[in-house]
Amino acid sequence: MRTVSLEAADVAHAELEALRTELLARSQAQVPLITAALTIVAAVGGFALAKKEGRIEMLLVLPLVLSGLGLLIVEGVQGNRRIARYIRDHLWDRLPDNGDPPDATSWEHYVAAFRRTNTDRVSAFVLSSVTPIVLIFVVPSIAALAVTLVVGDLGALWVLWGAGLASILAFGVLATGLRRH
Repeated sequence: MRTVSLEAADVAHAELEALRTELLARSQAQVPLITAALTIVAAVGGFALAKKEGRIEMLLVLPLVLSGLGLLIVEGVQGNRRIARYIRDHLWDRLPDNGDPPDATSWEHYVAAFRRTNTDRVSAFVLSSVTPIVLIFVVPSIAALAVTLVVGDLGALWVLWGAGLASILAFGVLATGLRRH
């Protein structure tokens, strides 16, 4: 049985509450980023593909903007994972057990165990985690490059097309790297 002074227990509980509040705030902060990405895709895509006055070349901004927003989302998720890891690995043991069974675990312990058993292979959990990011940030970017390649007269905009391709690849590499840590 752990013994923790009342002051230390109060501090640990306050820290847990503050960290869980931060997790919620960080998760809620991702909603405007996703909304912005969808709005940008609709606005740029609608304007660029309009029958009259359409400017196909405008689609070239999508890979750059969406890759940046996608990285903010992935970094936010990783920040949440770091907070959860801190709660699980450092803070949880400082909390008094309050009569809980010795093997009582936190939500953060449960989620970590769930991820370990469900992310080693392609599972519904992995697909449901990755698919929205791919559909919102990657697919429109690739489609924009494909459309501009086939339909557009790029001229000097080849540099922007190449930067878009590089940003998609960088997003994939960085997102995969962040997801593993």
